[in-house]
Amino acid sequence: MNRERLFAMRPGSILINTARGGLVDTEALVEALKGHLFGAGLDVTDPEPLPPGHPLYTLPNAVITPHIGSAGRRTREHMAEIAVENLLFALEGREPPNPVV
Repeated sequence: MNRERLFAMRPGSILINTARGGLVDTEALVEALKGHLFGAGLDVTDPEPLPPGHPLYTLPNAVITPHIGSAGRRTREHMAEIAVENLLFALEGREPPNPVV
């Protein structure tokens, strides 16, 4: 989402990015949030994390989470189950079913 695309959005729109930070031009988003867009919800940014004092932190219509959008209880439980399963396989000398590459 470069400047052109952000300003092609209907005025008053809300941008949500939970995919990849690099998909949104951060500086253009700051500009768009100062009057064109109603708001933005970001679970990812570019760079990640944003440096201290970044303009997005000062905008009341920007909500930024630290890449934890999937941090629901069930998701975290499932991640723990996968980690234990990988560990048990590795301790038995077998290839883990869900290796982290």
